[in-house]
Amino acid sequence: MCQQALKTNNGLPWVGFVFLCCVTGTPKANPEESKDPHWVTVPKLKTMLTDHQEQFFSLQLPVLQAYVEWNDHGRPPVDVR
Repeated sequence: MCQQALKTNNGLPWVGFVFLCCVTGTPKANPEESKDPHWVTVPKLKTMLTDHQEQFFSLQLPVLQAYVEWNDHGRPPVDVR
């Protein structure tokens, strides 16, 4: 899925690519870009999206909401080779 913001308030245009993958381990991030990265379950994500939208980058909200809806409606299995 691709998302974009072409007009911003004195900022640069932004394009984001979102994909689904299977991973293990502990997430690592640049501390200047994010804090406290961690995995959450889909039910927890759904609650967070409903109750704490301010915790998310606003351009990520629609794609995360689409993922939760896709997951809730019998998503096809993911091939985890």
